[in-house]
Amino acid sequence: MVRKDAELQSEGHAHLFTFPFWLYVNSQSPLQTGDVTLGRATLRFYPLFRSAPANYSGMPAILSSAIPFLPGCRPEKEMVVINMAAIPLLAADAGPGMRAMWSLHWVKSDSVMFPMDSLRIDVIGATARAIRLEAVVQRLLERLRVRTQQWWITRLGAGYLKYERNQFPIGRDGATRSRAANAEEHMRIPFGFETGINDAVWTTSVEEAVRGLETSVAEISLLDAFYFVAAGDARSAVMYSAWALEQAVGTEFARIWRQAGKQRRFRRGYLNGNDATRHISVDADKHFGRSFNREFPRRFLKLRQIWRARDVAAHGGRGGAYREVAEMKTEQLEELVRAVKVALRWLRSL
Repeated sequence: MVRKDAELQSEGHAHLFTFPFWLYVNSQSPLQTGDVTLGRATLRFYPLFRSAPANYSGMPAILSSAIPFLPGCRPEKEMVVINMAAIPLLAADAGPGMRAMWSLHWVKSDSVMFPMDSLRIDVIGATARAIRLEAVVQRLLERLRVRTQQWWITRLGAGYLKYERNQFPIGRDGATRSRAANAEEHMRIPFGFETGINDAVWTTSVEEAVRGLETSVAEISLLDAFYFVAAGDARSAVMYSAWALEQAVGTEFARIWRQAGKQRRFRRGYLNGNDATRHISVDADKHFGRSFNREFPRRFLKLRQIWRARDVAAHGGRGGAYREVAEMKTEQLEELVRAVKVALRWLRSL
């Protein structure tokens, strides 16, 4: 017997989230549903899922009837607008690379990694506002982003899905010379270090997000830098790289200071100036007997290049060191940001 809605008593609410970016899940380690307690509330996290069977692309298809034409130039019979989506191919699926998807439905595939875009969370015994559910979700996304190195998580898709969707031949008046609009899809091939979300990563990230653990700002800034490399935004890539290095220096130097049992609290005043590249060479050698310049001389030169460009860009300039970086090919800019990645790993090892 089906009861009327008025007779049903609510014990909580199911909250559905959809994100404008992919979250690649490892199909060989399926995510499990799990409950986490937060005060008197119970949060039930379901596995990430797709918002629709076909939704390979983060953008809707262009309807033929929506395309503007000059008066009298619209074709009597609507054009066929061919739809295609290009999705990143991760290392587990023989990447880095890309895969073109033409079907409007899921196709049988032996892929290990699948892109999901949605999440269900049940909140029982409290309201979403009371437990600040939006903040929990943000922390979860940040932890998933850093643990899997999926740099596009929390960012809109412009870095890996460019904007052009279709093209078709026309006459001088703009009238079509074809019955179909060909598909145009562009994307940034992954860098190669990205991994999928497996059940262990999922479970740990959920528990830490609910407990309120914050993710390293330096690691987030570094992934932002890679995002801007993919988006072709050299200025932002430089600034986020420099911020990542600065933030890591402050965090890791303070950690080492505490571990060494120093009686005085670590202060920025113990360092020489504001140059983070000097901090990981001269200052690190002085305080800890290690120098990034000595151990990674070629990578250090890349960091110096970033720092000089940062000094110019931070004051609104576009010349000298900044122009040198801005005019680099994407592969060269990527090498600069990878040097920061090595530097952050080195700092954590001290």
